[in-house]
Formats: sequence, C-alpha cells, structure tokens
Amino acid sequence: MVSKRVKYALAHLSRRQHMAMLARPAWRRLNKTDIHYIADPYSVHRSALKCHPSKRLRIMSQPRVVNKKFDPTKLGSSYPKIHPKTLNAKPSKRIVEMSLPKKRMLLITRKQFSENKTVVRNIDSILKAITKTRYFKYRILCLAAEQRMMAKAAKLRKRLHKALSKPEDWAKHKQTLERIAVPKVVPEPWTPDRGEKKSIEEMKDRLDILAQPVVKDSGAKLNPFSVKPGALKYQASERIKEIAVRKITKDAYPPKDPTAVSPAAIRAVPTPRILILAKPAARPPGRETDLKEDAFSVVPRALKAKCTARTKILAKPKSYGNST
Repeated sequence: MVSKRVKYALAHLSRRQHMAMLARPAWRRLNKTDIHYIADPYSVHRSALKCHPSKRLRIMSQPRVVNKKFDPTKLGSSYPKIHPKTLNAKPSKRIVEMSLPKKRMLLITRKQFSENKTVVRNIDSILKAITKTRYFKYRILCLAAEQRMMAKAAKLRKRLHKALSKPEDWAKHKQTLERIAVPKVVPEPWTPDRGEKKSIEEMKDRLDILAQPVVKDSGAKLNPFSVKPGALKYQASERIKEIAVRKITKDAYPPKDPTAVSPAAIRAVPTPRILILAKPAARPPGRETDLKEDAFSVVPRALKAKCTARTKILAKPKSYGNST
C-alpha cells in the first residue's frame, strides 16, 4: 500500500517538486550518532581484559607475515662453529712431523736473527726435533744410496776409460755407437703370394676334388676268431689253474629242510599271553557261527525282507546308451 507521505506528496506537490525533494540528502540520517561510538576510542572494555582467549583466537591473532628486524647483538661470529671433537683432537706423530718447517728455511732465519738468543734457542729446538723425525732418517738413507750409486758409476767410468785406452778401441766404440744410433726400421708385414686370381669356372674341377670326402686306409681287416700264436704256446700257472675251476656253492650254502624246526624254537618257553592266544576262540553253538551244511541255503528273514526304493534303483542294471 502507498504510504501517507507519498499520498500527501501526490496531493500537494508536483512531480518535479517531489523528485527534487527526494533527491536531497537525508541530513538527519547522516548526523545521527552511532550507539557503538565510544568517547575514548583507545579504552579497553573491562570484560575484554578479563577474557581468556582460546587457542584458535591466539592463532588468528598472529600476523600473516613477520618482517624480522636486524639485531646486531644476535649476529654470530663470522667464523663457523668448530666441533668440540676437533678442538679436543690430538695430532698424530706423523702430522706433528709434517707440520715442522723446512730445515733450509730455519737455517736462513737463524742467520738473520743470530743476535736474538730467544729466537736462536727456539730454532735450535726445532732443528733438534727435525733430526729425530722419520723423514730426516729417510733422507739420510736416500743420500747414502745416492752416494753408492755415484761411486758405482765412477768405477764404471774408470773401467771404460781403461778399456778404451787405445785408439783402435775408440774406433770400434764409435762404430758401435753409430750402429745403435740408427733408427729402427720396422719391417713390412709379410703377405703370401697367392698368384693370379681365377674364376669359379676355372676352379670347378679343383673344387669338386676338394668336396669329396677323404678316404683313409684302415689297414687289413683282422679275423675276430683267430688266436695269437703266443696264446697257443702259453702254459698256465698253478694259480691260474686254481682260479679256472668253478666254485661249488653247495658246500658253502647247504640246502635247508623246510619241515625242520630250529633248536631255539624247541627250547623256547611260551609266555602266558602266548598260551592264551594259542587256544581256539570259544564261540556259542549255533547255525550262524558254525559252518553251514548247505552253502546255498537262505535265511528265512531274507525271504521276508522288503527292499527299499533305493535298493530297487541300485538293483537295476546300468545302461550305457545305445551299445552296438
């Protein structure tokens, strides 16, 4: 329904005046105070101070992104952290020996600081430690071996000088050196001379001969029934004659009497259980238990018996279809 305000406007105002009035802003609505406005905007309600936030509120209250500020106090050292085992490690004897400076550099430094007694004393202690290392001992051994090699080379040179004392020896030596100094000539690989190539038609006769199987002479055929002359003249020894006689097994294995009873069975004493089992079973007298006089007699109950349907089915002969 149309409100009274609209009816009043239609009755007293023109359409243009009514539209102009509606186009004006509602100042009363704009100037209306909000009930949620607080005199002190930074004051906190008493109930909010007493409130215990839940776990969900704590998570939601955290900012999404946190820009960490630079704190020089928390900045660590520029050097990486050294492991405690590395700090407590003890170097081996080999590492200690390898860490010593070279002897030559120590001698040069000793000359430069010859006036400073403390430096000279320290260098002398290091030189003493160098003389006790395994590498110093190895160096002495190497020098000794080198001196021995040089002495051997000197002896060889002396012998060579004595051997080449004459000019003829020197000429021969030069010829040998010239022969050795000539570069080695590698011989060319040997290739067999196969002659000129021939066509298959020309080699056909030769190929036919090679294609035939090889015939080998097996020699004269031997007679399988022939006897060697040495076997005919052979004289058998006593042992051969003894072995050639057939063995008689009757003496070794005499025949047994099937009706004979072993002596152990004759001397055996039966136990009470065997005596009970040896007696025949006592059965009550009657036609059923005793032997029948007529083997084809039928029991009267069997004549009066009535067979079941299942028995009749089983009594019929089994058919296997059209048998031809």
